[in-house]
Amino acid sequence: MIFRKNNLNIGLGMGIMLPMVFFGVLWGIVNLLNMPFKMRTVALIGLCANIILIQAYSKTRANESVRGIVLATAGMAVLWFVNFGEEIMAEF
Repeated sequence: MIFRKNNLNIGLGMGIMLPMVFFGVLWGIVNLLNMPFKMRTVALIGLCANIILIQAYSKTRANESVRGIVLATAGMAVLWFVNFGEEIMAEF
């Protein structure tokens, strides 16, 4: 199983792919049901899906994989803020 691998590259890959898939599914549901969520909110929820991965890899003590997931999450959080930061700051 992939959770038993302790590799930085696997962590980076999983840390990038899970939020993208989660965002796609969630965005499709939001559009299908005409829910009043902004794209930035759905993207942030998708990014928070990495918490599940971090917990799963932490239980197996795969520290290198956790490090990759955290690096991917931090990078995507920076991209999220660069993309939506101006819009958020304009609201205050």
